[in-house]
Amino acid sequence: MIQEISVRYAMRDRSLTEMNYVWEDVHSELVVDFLNDYIPHPMARKAQSPMLISYIQARVAEGELTNWTVALISIERNVRGDNPTYHTIAGLPVGLVRRERLTDASDPRYSIRRLVSPTDEAIDLSPDVRDQALEKTKSIKKQDTGKFKQEPKLPSGAVIREMRPATCGLLLLYILRYDADPLPDPHVPLVGFAISFPKRKRGDAATTEYMVNETYWHQALGDEF
Repeated sequence: MIQEISVRYAMRDRSLTEMNYVWEDVHSELVVDFLNDYIPHPMARKAQSPMLISYIQARVAEGELTNWTVALISIERNVRGDNPTYHTIAGLPVGLVRRERLTDASDPRYSIRRLVSPTDEAIDLSPDVRDQALEKTKSIKKQDTGKFKQEPKLPSGAVIREMRPATCGLLLLYILRYDADPLPDPHVPLVGFAISFPKRKRGDAATTEYMVNETYWHQALGDEF
């Protein structure tokens, strides 16, 4: 995916993206292709590609999610530091992202608490829109609590998604440092992804229908849904 994007789309100035690799106005088909190729662990219930693809395609049919920002997150100090830990993706040196593993090495799953850093979800917003999102976050927080225990320094994810145009989606890609020795395959990186969807134009009244049997429902989403 990165190889194709880097050929077809111009990369944003990395000095403006905290040295991450960011491409804008990427066609939705490339995001769908990535999800088709990505094979998540069966227990990763919220990262199952078929449901994500159906949701994206349903919104594209309504004229939404047509333009995407794709961000390949890179920790620059892990590329340039004294003890570099990076992986080369499509010719790009990508500093590995460290996320603490919640399970021990005997568990074949690599479970973590949270993949996305607080600043990542706003990576596609202009400085002006980011400032507006922060002010709105402060206003909402103050209304909820009456006063700040601690004033927010970053816009909330909910506000970011509300302010992003309905035509624009965000795909975040992470190459993770694998806390195990040895690596299962040193030539195959451990890749995680996150998608930030904007609010729908029709708001909460809009729905996307899925038809699945009960077995698939419980396997994909568990008993919590």
